Amino acid sequence: MAQSGAGIEKKPKTKISGKKTAAYAGFAFFVFIMWLGFQPLKGPPAFGLCRVFLEQRVSYPHELSINQVEIREPLIRLHYTEVNPFGNHTRGMLDCVFRPDPQVGLALAEARFNGMPVPEVELNRFNLSIPAIQANPPSLVLPLPFSDGLEGLKDPKK
Repeated sequence: MAQSGAGIEKKPKTKISGKKTAAYAGFAFFVFIMWLGFQPLKGPPAFGLCRVFLEQRVSYPHELSINQVEIREPLIRLHYTEVNPFGNHTRGMLDCVFRPDPQVGLALAEARFNGMPVPEVELNRFNLSIPAIQANPPSLVLPLPFSDGLEGLKDPKK
C-alpha cells in the first residue's frame, strides 16, 4: 500500500526568540571587544619614519630594539638598545621633529642622536627617500610600556 502525503505532518519553522537573539548579539559583541583588546597599539606614520631613520643610522647592529616611545607632536622620541656584533649593549635616544611637506606629506626637519644634532645634508638625503618608505610602510607597532613597579625585575627562578 502506498501512503499518501496527507498523513505526513510537516514541522512548522521555529523562530529564534528575542532572548536568544540578544544572547548571540551579546556574545558576538564580547568576542569583538576581546579581539580589539588583543590588537597591538600602533603609532602615527611619523613614528614609522623615525624608526626607519634610526635603523639606517645605526651601523651594523646585531640587535636593535626600541624600548620606549614618546609622541608629542611634532616630536617623536625613541629610546633604544643596540647590541653590536661584539656583544656590547648600548642605550641611546633619538629625537625626530617633523614638518609638513607639500610633496611627501611629512619631512624630517630636525633629528638629534643622544643630544647631538644630525647634519642637514643627512636629513635632506633621508627626506628624498620618504616616498620609497611610504610605498613600503614600516611596522607601526609600539613597544609595550614599562611598568612603574619593581615586580617585573624579580628573578623568576626564586
